Amino acid sequence: MDGFIAWWRGRAIRTDALLAAVLLVVDSAAAPFHAVPTWLWILTAALLAAPVALRRSRPWPAAVVVLIGGVVWLSTHVEATAFHFGLASTLVFAYTLLVHGGVRDAAAFTACLVLGIVAWSWWRVGAVGLLVLLWLVVPWAVGSAVLAARRQGAESARLTAAEEKVAMAREMHDTIAHALSVMVVLADGAAAQIRTDPQRAERALRTMGEAGRTGLSELRRMLDVLRQDHPPTTGPDGAAPHRDPGNDLVALAEQMTGAGLPTRLVLAGSLLGLPGTVSSGLYRIAQESLTNALRHGGVGSRAVLEVVVREGEVELGVSDDGAGARGAVGRGGNGLTGMRERAHACGGTLSAGPDPVRGGWTVRAVLPI
Repeated sequence: MDGFIAWWRGRAIRTDALLAAVLLVVDSAAAPFHAVPTWLWILTAALLAAPVALRRSRPWPAAVVVLIGGVVWLSTHVEATAFHFGLASTLVFAYTLLVHGGVRDAAAFTACLVLGIVAWSWWRVGAVGLLVLLWLVVPWAVGSAVLAARRQGAESARLTAAEEKVAMAREMHDTIAHALSVMVVLADGAAAQIRTDPQRAERALRTMGEAGRTGLSELRRMLDVLRQDHPPTTGPDGAAPHRDPGNDLVALAEQMTGAGLPTRLVLAGSLLGLPGTVSSGLYRIAQESLTNALRHGGVGSRAVLEVVVREGEVELGVSDDGAGARGAVGRGGNGLTGMRERAHACGGTLSAGPDPVRGGWTVRAVLPI
């Protein structure tokens, strides 16, 4: 991006220099056709045209030179047809000062032009040249449109940055909440079994350590993305797209099984090539759903994680056969809200509630691809 900006600035400066040269050459070529001395005509043309080359780097000094050129033209070119093409630079500088300097600078420059035009018109013609004054509307109209577009772009960038912050906060919340939920459940189980079944308690503690390390690894990955000047392509959720969502879901099912919630994974169709937003949303919804099942499903509950890829959509279903459905109120809160937000961000839908067939809780999401 820095290279492009430098290239564009260099191109803009060259364009200004070319415009100044064209105005000067065209204006100077008209010298023989007027009664004004050639040297005076060319001097006036230079004062009016040459400063255009410096309108970006030295806007006010260049604008003052243009005003001096205007004074020379008004005071020495007596014939009414002695019009300089270089006078177009006055419109250019009114626009430049408005866009790059602000309303106050442009207003001051425009006021000088108006005074000059009014004085010259009254002196030479005996009336105010209103038609000439109307031309000053053009740079103000164009400059105002450019400034409005810039403000809109800045506001859009601000909103995008705010959305990215919210998305990253949600991503971090999901990562930390999942890791801590698994660790809490395992710690409680290990504490309850450390005397009666030390081996099982040891396995729970080992699984708890793996869950903590996995959570830390994900946090480091997100922080690395934040630190990069040119992060990889990401979705609105702020997460880098998974290369193979299927492998992530397999690892998730294994982790939940090790945490005490036997989870069966059913995959129908290939998940390779899914958009990053969809693959990340799919994984996070599955992760949050299984975490809720682990917390609320009760002792001995089992879960099924099913993913079906169809033409134009992917459907995710997470269900458990535990007793947690009887405490359905406990299944709500930020977790369910976050899952719905993720589904909606992908343009999909999500439903959750007690399963009348299995007696547990079911979460179902449909995401377009």
